[in-house]
Amino acid sequence: MILRMPFPGTGEMPWHIDWMPRKKNSEPIRSVLSSLLLDDYYKENGSTSVIPGSHKFLKAPDEDGYIYQEHPDAVYVEAPRGSLLIWDINLWHRGNKNINGKRRRQLNINYRDVNIWQQINFKKNLSKELFDSFTEAELYLLKARDSDPERNDWLFKHRNNFFVKKGLNLLLDLKGA
Repeated sequence: MILRMPFPGTGEMPWHIDWMPRKKNSEPIRSVLSSLLLDDYYKENGSTSVIPGSHKFLKAPDEDGYIYQEHPDAVYVEAPRGSLLIWDINLWHRGNKNINGKRRRQLNINYRDVNIWQQINFKKNLSKELFDSFTEAELYLLKARDSDPERNDWLFKHRNNFFVKKGLNLLLDLKGA
C-alpha cells in the first residue's frame, strides 16, 4: 500500500507498467493495482493518463519509444474522490504534473502473484514489535513469514534496467512462472 500525493508543480512520471510485460496474451494477469482516490482526480491536478487496451501489449512503453511525450491514444482519468480505480499491472500509465496545486492524494494497493516482488520490503521495513503483533495470516499477506524469501533490493531498484529485465524473464521462464 502506497500513498501518492504530488505537490504543486510535481508528480510527472514517465509512461510505465508496474511489472515486466507478458510474453503471450494467454499468460494470466499477475497483478492488479487499485487506487482509492482521496481527492477529486482531474487533468489540472495531475491525474493519471492511461492508454486504453495497452494491457494487452506485449511490451513496455519505453520499448515503443514512449517516455514523457504525449501518446495519441492517451486518456486522462477523471473521477470524484471516493472512486476506486482498478487496472491490470500491464496497463500503460503515467502520473502527470499537478498544475493547479490542488490536492490529489491516492492510496495505491497492489495485489500481486506470490512470485512477484513486493513494492515494500516488509521484512526489512517494519519493526520487530509490529511483526510480533501480526497473526500468521497477516504475515502471509505481507509475505513476511520466516519461510518467505527476502526481496533482493538491488534487483528491485534496477528492475527497469534492460539487462535486469531480460535476466528476470529468463529466470521466470526456467521456473515456468
